[in-house]
Amino acid sequence: MEPVQKYVQTLLQTTRHGGRTVMRDEKTLIIFDTPNWGDREFRSLRSKFPECEVTVQAFDGSLSGFIVLVTRRSEPWGFASECAFVLAAAGAFWTAWWLHGYLLSRTAVGL
Repeated sequence: MEPVQKYVQTLLQTTRHGGRTVMRDEKTLIIFDTPNWGDREFRSLRSKFPECEVTVQAFDGSLSGFIVLVTRRSEPWGFASECAFVLAAAGAFWTAWWLHGYLLSRTAVGL
């Protein structure tokens, strides 16, 4: 999460505009006291680190009234395995559909 933390500090210009980033653990980064967090910051972070999830929550302990939680998925190959599952399911469906059509055509001919 250190590269994510450094990127967020640069993105938000925390030395100039304020804000704090705290790494809770190796998979979670918490952003406090930032004056704003909008769509531009969300898109920028997600484009640079697509494996990270970003949520904004109300929090009275932050000067801004909210915190931003950045969490990294536990499985780095999660998206690839999901795609492989979808492709395997589509292949199984197509095979069953083809086999069904083949058997229907064989019975219609009388073989």
